[in-house]
Amino acid sequence: MATPRNKIIDPNAVEVFHCMSSCVRQSFLCGTDKATGINYEHRRQWILEMTIYAAQYYAIDVLALAIMHSHTHHNLRQRPDLARRWSKVEVARRWLYLHPHRRDEDGKACDPSVEEVKAITDDKKAVKRYRRRLSSISWFLGEIKQKVARLANKEDGVTGHFWAERFRSIKLEDEGAVLTCNVYIDLNVVRAALATTPEESKYTSAWFRLVALQSRMIGREIETSGRPYDVDADYWLAPIYDRELSKDLARAGIGRRASDKTGIGIRLEQYLELLDWTGRQIRSDKRGAIPENLAPIMKRLALNSKTWMKSFASLETWRKRVIGQPSKMRAAAEKMGKQFLHGVVACRKLYEEAVDDNSAQNTETSNE
Repeated sequence: MATPRNKIIDPNAVEVFHCMSSCVRQSFLCGTDKATGINYEHRRQWILEMTIYAAQYYAIDVLALAIMHSHTHHNLRQRPDLARRWSKVEVARRWLYLHPHRRDEDGKACDPSVEEVKAITDDKKAVKRYRRRLSSISWFLGEIKQKVARLANKEDGVTGHFWAERFRSIKLEDEGAVLTCNVYIDLNVVRAALATTPEESKYTSAWFRLVALQSRMIGREIETSGRPYDVDADYWLAPIYDRELSKDLARAGIGRRASDKTGIGIRLEQYLELLDWTGRQIRSDKRGAIPENLAPIMKRLALNSKTWMKSFASLETWRKRVIGQPSKMRAAAEKMGKQFLHGVVACRKLYEEAVDDNSAQNTETSNE
């Protein structure tokens, strides 16, 4: 039996999850529906804009995103530690921007009034309730999906469920697991043969990071290149950086994202190079060796560079609720009151960690 989500997600801990949501009715979430010929490409923009908006007010770091034809991928880090530091007024204002009592002519939330804020701050139970919700991945995704479902159902002229389920989630126990899933998400469009390179995969987090990096490097738009220019294209994403952000790259203080805490502790250029190299292996269907300049990254994160491509290619076939170093998976299993978690054998192939208990492998094999 699958492990209940409330046994995996600790609402009081800083944790990272790979979350997937699929739509129903065998129709496309985005793109052109082959059955009807109707183009729903504009729905990608709905999801993107709602994700960016929610990222401004929730205590949730967005580490990666991919919006596909029938489903979405989010890598999210819940930050209850941030929410606990917010004042009562801050909690009230953030909640009211997400659930406004008043909107302007364009449908945007009006600035909360003093009376509206006070109505919440005077209610201790309401403050506690909203503080908890503002650091909840379930509420974050629900905020986005509910609005998309209403717009899509109205557009399709139907009622009922638009999404197949709340969402599926995989806990990412360490930085190596985060890196692996980030790359997996950012290359989803390439793997689906909807784009040939990450820079063509517009509705992925990699595309926004590339636009921002190229814009910062160029310093101006080169009209002949046809490249988009926006130095702040990735402001809503958790940064990928190997040191503390400089003031010109910090965005949390101006309400663009929950925090400036890095998603992966490597340089963005290194991440994009690994992304590009992995994407080339997928397209050529060859399994080359990790380049020498990227091997130290894999070693620092305890990932097995020799089996990286094989493990990465089979990632979607893993039946698991947790990904991480085997020792961390065992600790997670104990915390959940289980003897083992499915996926330990696969994780041993992904990581360089030595096998120190054959019994766990035998137990898992017998249960497959």
